[in-house]
Amino acid sequence: MTLDSKIYTLDEFKEHDNLEFSQTHINVLYKSFFDSPCHDNSYSYDHCEPDKSYERIKQQHRELYKKFERNLKIITYKTEHYENFETNKDKLCFYLKYWFYDNLISKSVTQDEFENFLALWNEQKSEKCKECDCQFEINKISAIKELKSIYDYFLFTDAYKKISKINNEISKKIYCQYIDNAKIKYSLDKEICAKRSDHYCREFKKYIEKYLVQNQLKETKMKEQKAKQKMKQNILLSLLLIFIISILLVLLFLIFEILP
Repeated sequence: MTLDSKIYTLDEFKEHDNLEFSQTHINVLYKSFFDSPCHDNSYSYDHCEPDKSYERIKQQHRELYKKFERNLKIITYKTEHYENFETNKDKLCFYLKYWFYDNLISKSVTQDEFENFLALWNEQKSEKCKECDCQFEINKISAIKELKSIYDYFLFTDAYKKISKINNEISKKIYCQYIDNAKIKYSLDKEICAKRSDHYCREFKKYIEKYLVQNQLKETKMKEQKAKQKMKQNILLSLLLIFIISILLVLLFLIFEILP
């Protein structure tokens, strides 16, 4: 997939009426938590601290930066806020990255402005979030756009579990080819990143490959369980058939014995 290809955002995926898609943890956390407006109430989980340094960020993107900072602190220090969905900090970081990248693209944040985001956060994180392990090492919007398509592929595997079901659900959607390209890109990046350890590949291996592999293992396990279930059914049918045939043979024997 070329860099100038369209990169879809979450709101452009017309799957909202599908509960399997809309109720995944990544979707719920995005819509109901990460994207919540900043509150002035300091006792609220959605509170964003006032800070004069925010003025370094352009007005139209300031709210996004404030949410970014707030969310990073919550996934580090207050994971109980998400206890009904996910409390593993590594996976929360993965979900937060999806939210952040999606917003960078949907809000058309430029390379210069993105560098400004990262510069401000890197200056302040030792003071505001000393224990933050969720790292944002990729500093190119172009690289984020490449990764974003594979994050989207995860989004669909997480919702529909099986590749065949993904194909059935989106075969007539305008983003069908986009997700298909993302699947191909995932396979290619997996081979490339096996030999590389730059920022892009570190993120690919730590988050995308890790959680996509988990989804694939779940699909394989489901297939194995179905195969075992089918085998059990076949064995039971065979035993039942043998039993029926045995009864019939006994009956035939008795009939022949009784008849003159």
